[in-house]
Amino acid sequence: MESILSYTGIIDPTTGRGFGRVVETDGKGSASYSITERWDAAAMASLGVRTGKDVADNVHTAAELSLSYDLKLPKFDSFTVGPEYSFERFDHNQSGFTLGNGGYYSPQSLHRIGIGVNFLSLEARDLVVRGSVSPGWQHSREGGVPVFPASERRGRTATTRKDSPDFDSEVDAVYRLTDHWSLGGLAHVERSPQFNEWFTGISLRFSFGARSSLMSTDIPAFPLH
Repeated sequence: MESILSYTGIIDPTTGRGFGRVVETDGKGSASYSITERWDAAAMASLGVRTGKDVADNVHTAAELSLSYDLKLPKFDSFTVGPEYSFERFDHNQSGFTLGNGGYYSPQSLHRIGIGVNFLSLEARDLVVRGSVSPGWQHSREGGVPVFPASERRGRTATTRKDSPDFDSEVDAVYRLTDHWSLGGLAHVERSPQFNEWFTGISLRFSFGARSSLMSTDIPAFPLH
């Protein structure tokens, strides 16, 4: 869903051929380990293939590592902070918008380091708040690709390397108005060299059974796209 081309596809104005509509089929594995009462480690790895109409297949790999320390703050169920590292790569650069390209960000290498802050307020309360904040720095390399990969016209883009800061944050909450009504909300802000995104949502929910308190599972799930 990164662009109209990769999401719904477009028609090439010269040939009249439709192309795009990229989907990914992948597998993912993750693990977490409690080192001590306060220290935790987590890891994730995934492997997939992106395909589309008149778009070259593209193998996509990604991995994440994180280490977190729980500060054990009195008014929080958990409040952790720690370093994060992630890596992502694609076999081909498919970020162009001419016939044969996929129209999605696909670097040949993307390294990111950052600091992750994650928190959850005490459960079984009238108000439950959950959030994450992650400032970081990333280094990316995008290989040069043919400007018109599906035609005889020549020309390639230059290989680019970028070093830049990024920021990702999200806070969501739910508040018990009465025994039957609850109000939920979300705020999401993401800034990176590839795109800037912000999203807010609000919900009003009625429970048929009376509720004397709320849990984090009562926080509504908002679609970000």
